[in-house]
Amino acid sequence: MIATLSVSAATYFHWNDKFKEEYKVTPEIEKKLNETNTAKEINQFTEHDGIRFEAVQSVADDTAAIIVVKIYGNEQFPLRTRMNFRNVEVNVGDMEDQVSMVGNFLESDSSDAQPDDIWRDGWTYELILVNTEEGSLLGKEITLTFTDIIDSYEEKQTLTELPPLLESVWELPIVLDNENTGKEYEVNQQIAGTEAKVNKIRVSPVSFTVDFDWKRQMKTETALGANGETETFEHAVNPPELMGIVLKDGTVLEHITNFYNGHYTNEAFTEYQARGVFTQFIEYESVQELIFYVEGEIGMEAEKVHVPIK
Repeated sequence: MIATLSVSAATYFHWNDKFKEEYKVTPEIEKKLNETNTAKEINQFTEHDGIRFEAVQSVADDTAAIIVVKIYGNEQFPLRTRMNFRNVEVNVGDMEDQVSMVGNFLESDSSDAQPDDIWRDGWTYELILVNTEEGSLLGKEITLTFTDIIDSYEEKQTLTELPPLLESVWELPIVLDNENTGKEYEVNQQIAGTEAKVNKIRVSPVSFTVDFDWKRQMKTETALGANGETETFEHAVNPPELMGIVLKDGTVLEHITNFYNGHYTNEAFTEYQARGVFTQFIEYESVQELIFYVEGEIGMEAEKVHVPIK
């Protein structure tokens, strides 16, 4: 069963409380994202086998989307804190293998408290989609697929794939009709102490895309192998990671980024693009400085380097 919630049930766009708490949403930010249609209400649901999935809201731009789904059990099958899904998949129209996805419950999965009426309030599930290439997530037909409910805690404890608690598949189609917002800044600044130069950055309330001059380089590391002998391996070195920003009013926001994708954009492997999402919605028009993590010597904590925007 797939349907649209009645208009009467959605006369006022009330943000999901768990979601607001997770992203430290102030009334000012909420109002702004609503007015610019960066945040939109979603009124789609599917329900069978006693479980109801409601897509309730999204915050999105061309590059990234955060989708909030409320999931309800019932008196015969109440959802518990140690439950999860065998698999969650996202299909985005013609963008196969181009979108990375992470999903998780915003409620804690470690609590032993199991109140009898926990199923009445429902659980809040967050899906973060990031477009790793060119193109836009907006306006695409997106299908969210949830497969089987399992006891994830017991499976982790036993390291065994156990029979599902409830075997079924729920498909929930949605369309992201958000408006794309954001701003591109020309930076053209070297990150002090590194070979990385930041050419430009695009930021929105939701995501960031950083373009670097960064020549491909490999690093040799050592590790203990299965037989106890020292082994060596090579891996590619990425440019410094964006970890925060400074706003024009002096506000410093650190540890607000999650890196999702990085790739070279030219055949000479000298130009690199990094993409990710913010863990706190920002005033993108007011960005004055970027803060990067710069790795120090082995055993030393990474240094934070500020890069001004011209």
